[in-house]
Amino acid sequence: MDSGHNPRHPPGHRLPERICVRRRFQGRAIFRISSHTIHRVVGSVRVMQHADYRTRHRETNRQNRHLVRAEKRRIVRKEESMIIGISSAGISVPIRRLPVIDTVSQWNNTSANLIVKQFGTECRTSLGSDEDTLTLAHEASRNCMDNARADPSDVDAVFFGTVTAPELYRGCANALMDMLTASNAYTSQDVSAAERSGIMALTNAYAYISSGLAHQALAVGSDSLCRHTAPGDLRESYEGAGAGALLISDQNVIAEIFKVSSCNSNFPEFGRPEDERYIRGLMPMDSGTTHIGMMRHVTTALQRFMAEQAMTVNDFNYVILPQEHVGQSLQLARHLHIDKERILPTLFASTTGDLGSAAPLVALAKVLEICEPGSNILLCTYGHNAGADVLGLTATEHVTEYQRNLVSTVTGILDETINVKYPIALKNEYKLSSPNITIGTFN
Repeated sequence: MDSGHNPRHPPGHRLPERICVRRRFQGRAIFRISSHTIHRVVGSVRVMQHADYRTRHRETNRQNRHLVRAEKRRIVRKEESMIIGISSAGISVPIRRLPVIDTVSQWNNTSANLIVKQFGTECRTSLGSDEDTLTLAHEASRNCMDNARADPSDVDAVFFGTVTAPELYRGCANALMDMLTASNAYTSQDVSAAERSGIMALTNAYAYISSGLAHQALAVGSDSLCRHTAPGDLRESYEGAGAGALLISDQNVIAEIFKVSSCNSNFPEFGRPEDERYIRGLMPMDSGTTHIGMMRHVTTALQRFMAEQAMTVNDFNYVILPQEHVGQSLQLARHLHIDKERILPTLFASTTGDLGSAAPLVALAKVLEICEPGSNILLCTYGHNAGADVLGLTATEHVTEYQRNLVSTVTGILDETINVKYPIALKNEYKLSSPNITIGTFN
């Protein structure tokens, strides 16, 4: 229907659209207008209201978009400014050393020349009667805190990696924190994954800081493999003990962690079944086992890391490889075509033996004492369960001040030694016993 006609009037008759009478009544303006005019006015008002609503809605959306963009920029700036990584490091190893020749001469079950020349191990650490995995972890953690001038009560998460815990039921992480501080405002976790346990503690701490669940986390790797290697075992001459501790934080970071990559599968080379004290080999110690286990897993993990980061080994100043013994790291370096110059500064096991879960943390602590700002560090570890983990780190400008103010150094701790004889080592490590099963003709 034509909106310009009134049905009460004949066609062609058009009502005036002006206001007829305007008067005031009790302070209000009253209009006498035609119904058609009312219809048009109301329609116009609705159109104007709708247009005004759309205008205000667009303005609100525009303001909201600006707020969202500003918030995103703020978050990005915060993420860019927040660097998460290592703020301090500390280690601990027993002062006692047992020369390889002393062990081999007792059993004559292997060649001392093989261990010394090819494996590169001259002696191993030997526990005192009052030392174990937990006491070593405590000393390493204390050294770590001292190097950072940090208060243990500020730590709100602790991760303890070990496969030789002195307590199989209670959490060792809680016992460690009880030695360090009276505070109980922290979360704790024990980690057990063969020799990868120390690195798993580190990655868990990194994840906690990244997610905002903690602000300072202590990652510890500690083992006393010598106490859990049976007398007469072929590995006895180079299985040692030690601990490494790292403080993970977003403040005063000396080495930023920028990437973590892994390769895992079930390949049981070694094991320690329930009710067994001694770790024993579950597969032959030959080149085939080494290739399927360590070589394959480490190679795959490194290739995955490099592909995801679009990097090569040559982009790293220091490369830390698994170090059961020095020969293992050098063998892997040859297999992976890594220059010796990138490996040599990370080696230490010639005078300590295999430190298990502590080995990668000790090597990293050693590198952090000599690296320069901007140095890239590649950390790779392997566990005989089997699995390999790779971490990428970059030293920051804070590393120079950290090196200048060190209270304890890796070199200083490793250089302090006392040689002991094999019978003394057996007594201190409580190994005047035989394993539950026969491991060879020599025992």
